[in-house]
Amino acid sequence: GPTLPTKIGSSAIAGFTAALFSLPFDLIKSRLMAQKPGVDGKMPYAGVLDCAVKIAKTDGPRGFFAGFSAYYGRCAPHA
Repeated sequence: GPTLPTKIGSSAIAGFTAALFSLPFDLIKSRLMAQKPGVDGKMPYAGVLDCAVKIAKTDGPRGFFAGFSAYYGRCAPHA
């Protein structure tokens, strides 16, 4: 069977892949859950797509991966 280093390496790669593909969705979910009405009474985001567009406009594509290392550290042990 596979050696211990092979198992650890494949687990690290699996955790990285899981974090890479799930973080943008988790970030959008977190922003939607944490939003509060502004002074005008309107919510900052109208929905999932609006949130994604605003993240892309303000932070660029890298904005979807803010906090990646912490998120990876949380996902990797479960892979």
